[in-house]
Amino acid sequence: MAEQASFEEVAYLLLNGELPNLKNLVEFTRQIAAERELAAQVVKMLRLMPRSAHPMDMLRTGVSMLGVFDPELNDNSHAANVRKSIRLIARVSTLITDGWRILHGEEPLPEKPDLTQAGNFFYKLKGEVPQ
Repeated sequence: MAEQASFEEVAYLLLNGELPNLKNLVEFTRQIAAERELAAQVVKMLRLMPRSAHPMDMLRTGVSMLGVFDPELNDNSHAANVRKSIRLIARVSTLITDGWRILHGEEPLPEKPDLTQAGNFFYKLKGEVPQ
């Protein structure tokens, strides 16, 4: 599957039980890109972690923080859970890249919504737009 489908296509498949058509893929990709940015409180928490923290500890704590600050925290309807899933899909890569940069004394980079999830991940980690 990984050789024939993009990250966004596989994520859509997992959430919806089928691969997206082009219209659905474009909309789903847009939704993910729109949800990548972390809440200021989450970034503050990343900055408070000691530089000796293991990246997995940072990720675990960050995912917990995402849940606490989710605007639909107490809505467990199917539609809300799908929206929460999209936010989680979008923000985990940001937690990883921003956390990595902070642990290494660098500032997190802004999101590039025109890039795919994988492209944005690479850009935010390395500071270079992938070719």
